[in-house]
Amino acid sequence: MATRNRIVGLFGIKPEQIAIGETQEGGFPVIFHSEDVVVCGFDDWHLNFRIVIRVHERDAGRAVRLTTLVRRNNGFGYCYIFLISPVHKLIVRRLLRNLSSRPAQQR
Repeated sequence: MATRNRIVGLFGIKPEQIAIGETQEGGFPVIFHSEDVVVCGFDDWHLNFRIVIRVHERDAGRAVRLTTLVRRNNGFGYCYIFLISPVHKLIVRRLLRNLSSRPAQQR
C-alpha cells in the first residue's frame, strides 16, 4: 500500500484513508459489517470501489468469497483499472490462498 500511495499521489489520487477511530480492514475504511459480511472501500475522483468479503458456512467448513466492485468516474478511472487489474487479481488470489492455508484459530 505504501508504494501504491506514493505512485497514485503523483496523479492526485487519495492515499489510503485512515481516520482515528474508523475501523479498517486491509487499510480501507469499513463501510458495513455483520457477522458474515464486511464491506470496505471509498469514493475518489477517478473511481469508487467496494470490496465485499462474505463468509459462507459449508458442510466441509467455511468458504470465503471476495468481490471487488468498481465504478469508473472518468477516463483516468478506466486506465487505472486496466493497469492495476492484473496485479489486483494476483493479490486477491494470494490473500485467499493464505487464508485457506492457515489454521482456523489464526484467522
